[in-house]
Amino acid sequence: LECVKIYHLNEINLSNIFDFKYNFVTDHIDDWKNLLSPATKSFIKSCTQPKQNPYNQPACEPLELHVPVDHILDEIVSVQKFLVPHRPESGLGWSSFCIHGKSYDATKEDSFYQDQRPHKWTDEALQNMPKTIAWLKSLGYKTFQRVRVMCLAPRGFINVHRDQTESKLGPVNVAITHPESCKFYLEHHGELLFNPGKAYRMNLVNYHSVINYSNQHRYHIIIHGEK
Repeated sequence: LECVKIYHLNEINLSNIFDFKYNFVTDHIDDWKNLLSPATKSFIKSCTQPKQNPYNQPACEPLELHVPVDHILDEIVSVQKFLVPHRPESGLGWSSFCIHGKSYDATKEDSFYQDQRPHKWTDEALQNMPKTIAWLKSLGYKTFQRVRVMCLAPRGFINVHRDQTESKLGPVNVAITHPESCKFYLEHHGELLFNPGKAYRMNLVNYHSVINYSNQHRYHIIIHGEK
């Protein structure tokens, strides 16, 4: 800001700022943690000694979903070209693909789009992820809303945030890959332990953050719907 204060706002182009963050990481591999928000750093420290849960529901609930991890991972590889940046303002190296939703690239909440497009199996998923769709259909959901592949790149992170203001168990988070040094921190729980095939129903009134300290991509599937 000190460097640009002599300019008018309309003379400054910051359109590549999110690409810059990832380029900074790859060029300064030991300094990438400096990009974590101060709130996230403080939150991670607080998760070493979780506070008593004040809500009427637990922070998470483990599930057994018999996940065909290898088949799903093969199909995720086939849709990598469709991954789109997800909430770049909230982190680094986070991308997504809709298996079921308004479209393959409509990865945010419905209110963001303000249109009447229905949720459906996306064409790209039908063509490339038939085994994943068959597994999802076997889970006993009455209706699906958004179902997404969520990718977190090496040295990527998701800054601390929460996704709802009401305490209730809702979306299901399923690990397809989860490097050992990728950390998921959940308020009123601490570090949430994942490995391939592990699934939790999440109460996202609790703040959470994910840091991928590894050199590998992390792939999860998040399921929104009614059982």
